[in-house]
Amino acid sequence: LGLLSKYPMGMLAIGLAGYVLSSRTTRGLLTNARLWVAVGVAAVLLAPNLWWNLQHGFITFGHTAHITGVGEQWLYPAKLAEFWAGQWVAFGLLLMPPLVLLLIRPATWRHEAYRLLAWASLPLFLLVSLQALVREANPNWASPAMIGFAILVTGTLWAQRRRWLLIGVAF
Repeated sequence: LGLLSKYPMGMLAIGLAGYVLSSRTTRGLLTNARLWVAVGVAAVLLAPNLWWNLQHGFITFGHTAHITGVGEQWLYPAKLAEFWAGQWVAFGLLLMPPLVLLLIRPATWRHEAYRLLAWASLPLFLLVSLQALVREANPNWASPAMIGFAILVTGTLWAQRRRWLLIGVAF
């Protein structure tokens, strides 16, 4: 249903696939019939939208390509830096550094819940970062990714560094 609203919701599916494939434990989900029933239901719900797009020359995808500048000259590191700065300010000046540390820390990727949150958020954030590098990206385009990141950071800081969390939220 999310894909019917916004195509970036597809990045959540990619992230969840990454999560499932990221360890032996979660790879077992691939043999779970309920997962494939859910994928089938999602495909059935999305099919009319794809059919309409097919009948109309994929106009919505063309519009998305147009506003993102696909096919134009690219590589604008300053735009990427501007986007990341906007993310830093929006996420929290004192909360972004712990997020970055969590994402590069191997222990995060070994912890089941942390890995799920990181995988759910990282693909969209990286896609919008790539968009910022190749043309321009509005800071709000990565907002859905911040949901999982916020839970990851606040949960970790609540368990380990409550004082830092309270100060970070205050700023």
